Amino acid sequence: MTRPLTRENETLDRTTWTWQDGLFLLALIALLLVIVRTATNFTGAYDPKLTIHTHLSVLPSYTAQTLLRMAAAYVLSLVFSLIYAYTAYRSRPAAQILIPLLDILQSIPVLSFLPGVVLALITLFPGQRLGVEIAAIILIFTGMTWNMTFSFYQSLTSIPRELQEAAQVYRLNLWQRFWTLELPAGAIGLVWNSVMSVAGGWFFLMAIESFTVGRENFRLPGLGSFLATAADQGQFGAILGGLAVLIGVIIVLDFFLWRPLIAWAEKFKFETVESAQVPQSAVLDFLRRSPTLRALTERAWLPLLRWLDTGVNRTLATAGRWEEPTSPGWTRLLGRGVMISFAGIVLWGTWEAVLLLQTLDLGDWQQVMVGSLLTAV
Repeated sequence: MTRPLTRENETLDRTTWTWQDGLFLLALIALLLVIVRTATNFTGAYDPKLTIHTHLSVLPSYTAQTLLRMAAAYVLSLVFSLIYAYTAYRSRPAAQILIPLLDILQSIPVLSFLPGVVLALITLFPGQRLGVEIAAIILIFTGMTWNMTFSFYQSLTSIPRELQEAAQVYRLNLWQRFWTLELPAGAIGLVWNSVMSVAGGWFFLMAIESFTVGRENFRLPGLGSFLATAADQGQFGAILGGLAVLIGVIIVLDFFLWRPLIAWAEKFKFETVESAQVPQSAVLDFLRRSPTLRALTERAWLPLLRWLDTGVNRTLATAGRWEEPTSPGWTRLLGRGVMISFAGIVLWGTWEAVLLLQTLDLGDWQQVMVGSLLTAV
């Protein structure tokens, strides 16, 4: 369902440039420059004695670095959600393992991933800040992705049967079926759960940008580490300033990103009766009428999509893969591969657990049991 035309957005094809269009173009260029400039801070050697300043003047730089980590973690979460949920949807044997495994993973606290992730990436990038940055991004990812993955999987399994039959009648291949039926079916759920997932990322920000592994302290410049340092030092002015910036960033993201996405995703809703309350977004109305965005879309984005779509369809046609995507051959092979991989991981984890448990004495077991009881309470 497309959004009904109103007096504010009825001229979707206007060609007159306004000062708002110039401001939009300048904002887009400035955003790209800020991203590039901020990304350059993520390289080079890591300073283990890094000092987190609590002057309000460092907040713009720290906030930009935090936002870039959040954005990278969100993109990683989105890609993971699409691949993981789609694999479980297409293969019933894989779903019997992947969905319970996902439920287990989402129950593990974010900080439980911290030692393994940090040590692995520090070993992979010795002495480099990039390793610590990737570790922080992965930890944010572990607090984001589970809601999105479950939502997309539920949306795929809830596609109306008549739409699936229509896709089969029109002989849509795997690529066409995903972009015209399956991804649109999960768009609304992905957008709404993205809001919840990003909120989860903000929640763990202080612990992720300033953490301790063994005797080593790892700190990254960011809004979370700024608030953590200010709290440790009892600087209430810096705390109030950091909280004000954090709340402001959340409000700005809601207005310029999430509300437009929520309003845009309404067109994918399955309904026969128009909703009484349709989400509104002034930013989306402006983008729909903007000749700047229309020029960028028509001259760059759409030709790229057509080229990619044509290339993939030609490849599938040449390979003769025009059969129904749920054919049992490849799903059985995929299911067996997933089961073998999962069984190997379980066996390896069981063996490592046995070796670890052999080192515990009676006092350790008592501490584990008491801690488990307190956690359950």
